[in-house]
Amino acid sequence: MMKSLLFRFTIAMVMLSTTCAFSQTPVQRQTADRDADLIQALVTEQRFDDAKSVCLWNLNQHQKTSDPYALAITQIAKVNIAKQIASGAFDSATVKTANQPIDQLLSKYPDLDRRLFLEAAKISVRQMAVQMDVAAAAINVSQQDTREQVETLPAMVRLTRLTRDTESLIDRIRQSIPQDDTKLKDQQRLEQELLVATVSMALMQTELFLSDTADAIAAATAAIQAAEQTQLRLPPDSQAAAEVRRMRITAVLRSGDAKLASAELRQLLDQSDQPPSSNLQALQVEILLALGQVKEAGKLLATHFDSSSDKTASSIPMDLARLRYLLADDQTDAAANWITKIGQRHGLYARRLAEAIVLSKLDRSLSDSNATSSPPAALVETRGRQLIREGKLDEGGRMLAAAAGSQSDPKRAIEIAIAAAAALQKAELFQAGSDALSSVAKQHSDSPNAPPLDLQAIMMLTSGSTPASGDQIESRLRQHLETWPESDVSASARSWLIELLVNKQKLIDAAVIATSLTPSQINASSMDAMVSQWESTFRVALDDDLDAKVSRIASDAMTKLNEHPLVVTAHRQLAARFFDRASLHSIPEQDASQLDHEPAWVDQVIQFRRDGKLDPELRSLTEDIEDVRQRLVKDGQRNPTIRKRIADLLASWSSATTKPIDQAVIQLWLGNVAEAVRIVESNLTTNDQAELLIAAATALQDSNDQDAKNAAIRWWDQLAAGSKVGSPNWHRGKIASIDLLDRSGKKEEAARRASYILLTNANLTPEQKAKYQSHRP
Repeated sequence: MMKSLLFRFTIAMVMLSTTCAFSQTPVQRQTADRDADLIQALVTEQRFDDAKSVCLWNLNQHQKTSDPYALAITQIAKVNIAKQIASGAFDSATVKTANQPIDQLLSKYPDLDRRLFLEAAKISVRQMAVQMDVAAAAINVSQQDTREQVETLPAMVRLTRLTRDTESLIDRIRQSIPQDDTKLKDQQRLEQELLVATVSMALMQTELFLSDTADAIAAATAAIQAAEQTQLRLPPDSQAAAEVRRMRITAVLRSGDAKLASAELRQLLDQSDQPPSSNLQALQVEILLALGQVKEAGKLLATHFDSSSDKTASSIPMDLARLRYLLADDQTDAAANWITKIGQRHGLYARRLAEAIVLSKLDRSLSDSNATSSPPAALVETRGRQLIREGKLDEGGRMLAAAAGSQSDPKRAIEIAIAAAAALQKAELFQAGSDALSSVAKQHSDSPNAPPLDLQAIMMLTSGSTPASGDQIESRLRQHLETWPESDVSASARSWLIELLVNKQKLIDAAVIATSLTPSQINASSMDAMVSQWESTFRVALDDDLDAKVSRIASDAMTKLNEHPLVVTAHRQLAARFFDRASLHSIPEQDASQLDHEPAWVDQVIQFRRDGKLDPELRSLTEDIEDVRQRLVKDGQRNPTIRKRIADLLASWSSATTKPIDQAVIQLWLGNVAEAVRIVESNLTTNDQAELLIAAATALQDSNDQDAKNAAIRWWDQLAAGSKVGSPNWHRGKIASIDLLDRSGKKEEAARRASYILLTNANLTPEQKAKYQSHRP
């Protein structure tokens, strides 16, 4: 009786890791344990509550320290994790919860005779979970994934940790040698099962890389080595050794050597006097497909499914082999239906494996430049839409995105991409949704619906709690306009990009984008927008003395469009009001076609600024007078030889809106120093008007008139008096007044002031100290 119970316990350990609903690589055993068979059948049919009821009934029939009680505990753990995996709602905490009955038993009875078997059961539960992890991760494996990226995946991390823990348990089993022969044999069988599990885990790693890539081949090579090392530790004629040989052949196939895999499988089959298992038959089909023998693979499958019992026919490996055959034979509709059938027969884990196969084929189809047939987009689309209906928005959305990317018909591709993006957006996966739209838009860039699709993709990036950065949006909008410069939505994209650039203070870039028009987009409205943007840019540039740079950029941008009269008019108007004098020599000349578009003052201002020719009508200018006035003042500041004629013209214009400093400058250039000083003084009601003081003192300090210099010295002193001691403006005023005193011949006064500051200010910077010291005798 005890021997029977021990055998049943060992078989239960095997079943935990080989339940047909979850494992592709079982070490097949037959058991005479009616309850164990019943529980396994109920789990296979996903009747988890019924299975648990059987376990609980068994639990209540035995003492807690007995082998049957421990067997029931392990079966409960198996049912718990199977139920969670089937629902798709499981994580590390769920695995811990599933193993909780075992942990509680071990905690209460730490010296249990079957402790190692119970710990092996925990390993088996974790293996069931990690198989699901790997299947889920394999769906999202792409051509771009590097080994470093894959190795950081949670599935890979858990798989690596599980392998390490399994090897550790194997070492402990070897160190524990029971005196009882029956227990020793049970423990040896358990060790064999765990050794097989380590090879299975090594083989699992190959599923986390896209097949036929260097990383996938490296993982397969590692699995081959693991199988060979394990074979040395197993009895040659054991079922475990045969299973490891099968997995080694699978690894050889995944390494890319289908011929060698075929030869080794043929040798394995020839050495066996038993009919091939469903696992071996599935491997036969895979090898035939890899060798391109699709018809032969179909015949083998037909023989299996026509002659096998329902139980055998529902083997996961054979069902997946049939899916691979349908895909290889381009039976995409049948394959789509078969995926649904696989999910119904085996649950979520098997369905995930099927989805990974589909997407792997899809990736290979997309990367194969010599492919003559279209990838199974209809299959992937069908599966994706079904997942979305089931509420699995992430998986379904990604599958639809993949289907859209492989669809050759632009209309269908865009329809599918929109559905994918909608699902991913609902799942708050905005980046993935955006990628789904933009990739299809670029793939079918000639479609009239591609530009609005791409713009929608960019808009999606602004959603969610962590929207894309301004730099990312800017880059995407620039790409959009480069790809579709003349689309119906280009104006919207351009306006958005301009607004973004203005907010980032990138005014020159914004103005260039406003000028990046095609001939068909040039009209009064687009010209108004372009001119407005350049106006804003130049007004800032004039203050920062960047007008020469901006003039060159603006001229280059508009020259590309100068064949259009409206652009020439805008170009010349902007040049008259804002360009530096040097840039006026490269602007388009006025011709007869411009007379209907260009106001008379434009050419008059250009002629006056460029050549010094004054049209009498220019003295009565009222239109755009302020921009022209500012431009002329800047011209005079940079070129003293033309100040007199500029001031003469400006004096003839209304001064109602002229800035006080410009009024003063005009009078100074006309030689009316006293009037210039009076204008400034009348506008200095307090001594804290730093901007006016700096501008006025700067304007007058270079005059040859001593009264002007004296006024400048006074204003520099006033700037310092109104600033905090030691502040930048305080030092600016002090240094400027001392320098001006020195240049005015008042060297002793300049030296006295400099010496005093050097004595009373210990915190001078080296640069400040050098400037003050330069005025000491």
